[in-house]
Amino acid sequence: MNRSRPPLLRITLFAAVCISALAPTFPDPPGPGRAAGVEPSLRRAQEDPQAEPQSPFGEPLVVNGHRIPDIEIKRFLCYGRGYHALDSRRLGVLIKQERELRVFRTRAEICAARFDGKSYDTLTDDEKAEVDVSVVADLAHLEYDQKEYQRRLSEHADKFTENYPTLDLHVETRRSYGSVQWFEDQVRQTLEFDSLFFPGHPDGWPALTLEAIHASCPQFDLVEDYAEHYQWRLEEAEKSGEPIRREEEMLMGILRQSVMSALASLVEIRTQTAGLDPQDLMTVEGGGFKETLATEDVYQEMQGVFTPADIQDAKMFLALECVTREKLAAAGALKNRTEFVQEVYQLRRDLEASMFNLDFVALEACRFPSITSYIEHAYLLESFKGLIADQIEDTEDGSLPWGLQDHLPQANVVMGLGRCKAEVMLISAFDFPRYQWKENGWGLAEAKAHRVIQEIHDYMDYILAQDEHSRVALEEGRHYELPEDLVSFDEYWSNLLDVNSEFWDPPMSVTGKKPPAMALRNKGRFTSEFTTRNDFRRYLGESVYTEYLHDQSVTDKIFFELEPGTVGGPYRGVEGYYIIYLRGRQAPASPLDPHDDRHVQLLKDDYARARLQVFAHAALAEAEVSGL
Repeated sequence: MNRSRPPLLRITLFAAVCISALAPTFPDPPGPGRAAGVEPSLRRAQEDPQAEPQSPFGEPLVVNGHRIPDIEIKRFLCYGRGYHALDSRRLGVLIKQERELRVFRTRAEICAARFDGKSYDTLTDDEKAEVDVSVVADLAHLEYDQKEYQRRLSEHADKFTENYPTLDLHVETRRSYGSVQWFEDQVRQTLEFDSLFFPGHPDGWPALTLEAIHASCPQFDLVEDYAEHYQWRLEEAEKSGEPIRREEEMLMGILRQSVMSALASLVEIRTQTAGLDPQDLMTVEGGGFKETLATEDVYQEMQGVFTPADIQDAKMFLALECVTREKLAAAGALKNRTEFVQEVYQLRRDLEASMFNLDFVALEACRFPSITSYIEHAYLLESFKGLIADQIEDTEDGSLPWGLQDHLPQANVVMGLGRCKAEVMLISAFDFPRYQWKENGWGLAEAKAHRVIQEIHDYMDYILAQDEHSRVALEEGRHYELPEDLVSFDEYWSNLLDVNSEFWDPPMSVTGKKPPAMALRNKGRFTSEFTTRNDFRRYLGESVYTEYLHDQSVTDKIFFELEPGTVGGPYRGVEGYYIIYLRGRQAPASPLDPHDDRHVQLLKDDYARARLQVFAHAALAEAEVSGL
C-alpha cells in the first residue's frame, strides 16, 4: 500500500481548475413583466421621502426629493463588506437542505423497514416519536465534534502567537476575516461540512460527494488517494492512542470545492440582479426546497462589522446610481433591463470556465465590493455608451472618432504600459496596526499633510536661496553642488519618509515562509523599478470602483499631472492624504494600434468608463441631495 501523500504537483495542478466554489448562480433570465424588468429608479420615484422613520445611518439619503430606503443601504452593505460572510450563509442553507434530505431519506427507510412502508405522515404520534429517535441515532455520526472545534480555535491562537508574538490576535483576525465571529463561524461550518460530506473512510461518503469529486477531476482518483492516507492515519492513531490526525488542508480544500460546486449547480440562487425586492437579500431554491435570506435579518447579524466609511461609500454609490439612472432615462438612453440581464447571464456562462470569469473581473480586477454592484454599474455603462455613440462609433473613412482620438494618449499610458518611478508618503486617516479608522482621522491627516508639504517647500526654497548658481543650475537641469551644511533633497526626502509615512507592513513571521518583497509597502518605497499604472493603483488601494465612487485618483496625478523630479500633493486618496515624489516617467512600451479591432474595442470601453465617471458626478452635483 502506498502510504505517502499524493504528489504535490498533482494536487497543485488540480487546484487550478477549482477556483470558483460557490459564487452566485444566475437563474434563467427573467421574462417580460418580472421584477428584473422594473427600473429601480422608477420604484424609488414613487416613494414618499417621509414614509420611513429616521434612518439608523444618520441623515436620511434623499435624492431629488426621493428617499433611498435604508433597506437598500443595508442590502448594499451585506452584498459588499459582508460578501464572504454572506457566502457562508448561503453555504449554510445548502448544508441545511442536505441535512433535511438525509432526514427525509432515513425516515423513509425506517418506515419501510418497521411500518410496512407507511409514510411518516400517516404514523401515530408514538410511531413518529420512535422514528425520530432512530433518525437522530442513525445520523449522529454526521454531527461535528465540539471538542475538535475548540481544539482548532486553540491551535489557531497558539500558532498565531508563536509566529507573530508582537501582534494582537483579535485585531489580525478582524483584518483577515472581517470579524472574530465570522472566523469562528467559518471554522464551525467547515467541520459541519466535512462531517456531512466526508465522514470517516470514503466507503461511507455519500454518493453526491463521490460523484462530485470524480466529475471535477476525472484524470486523478483523489478518492483512492484519500482512502489510502486515511487508512495510514487510522493505523497511526491506533498505535499512539491519540485522535486520528486530520487530512492535509490542501487536499481537503480541493475536495470541498468540488462538492460545493456540485451543490450550487443543483439550486437556483437569486439576488438583486434577478429582480428580488430589497427586503430579500437572496433566495436559494432547488430539489423541492426554497429558503429566503431576508436583508434585515442578515444585516442585523453583520451590522457590527460595518464602519461609518462603509456606510458613506454605500450611500455614495446608491446616490450616483440614482442620479445617473434618472439622467439616462430622461435622455432615453437606458437599455432594456431584461435584455441586459439576459446578456449578463450569457456572458457569465461563456466565461464560467475561464480564469478571468465575471467574478474575477468584478471583484479582483475592478475591485467592486460585490458582483451585484458591478452589474448595476455595468448596466449604466452599457446604457451610457448609447448616449455617446457619436463619440465612439466607427467613421466612414476608418479613422478613430473624435472622442477616441482625444482619449488615445491617456489610454496608451494605461493599456500601453506606460511606467513611472515614484515614492509616496501617506499621512493616514486609518490606523493600520489597530485596523480601525482614527478618531477625526481625516481632519488630522489633512492638517499634518499640509504641514509636511509646506516643510518640503521651505527646504527647497532654503536650498535655492543659499546659492544663485545652484538655483540657475537647477532651473536649467544641470548638476550643482550643495553647500556643505545641507544634505541633498533625496536624502532629506528619505529621512522625511521614514519619519512621517504611515504605510504599514506587519512584522515577519518568526517561522514559516516569508512574504514576497513585492507585497511590502516599505513606507511608500514600493519598488525601485519603473511601475505600470495598474501596479501603482494596487499599491495605493485604488481601483476602477474607488475612482468611480470618489471621482479621484492619486495614481493619475502621478501618471498624468506631476512633472518628473518634483514633489506634489497633498492629494486625498483611499486611506488618507498622499505626497508624491515623482522620480521619472517612461513612455508606453506597447502603444495601442488604432487599426486593430481588439485594441479599438479596449479604447472604446476605457473611454466610456472615464466619461461615465464624469457624467455621474456631474449629475450628482446638479441634483438636490441630502444625507451625504
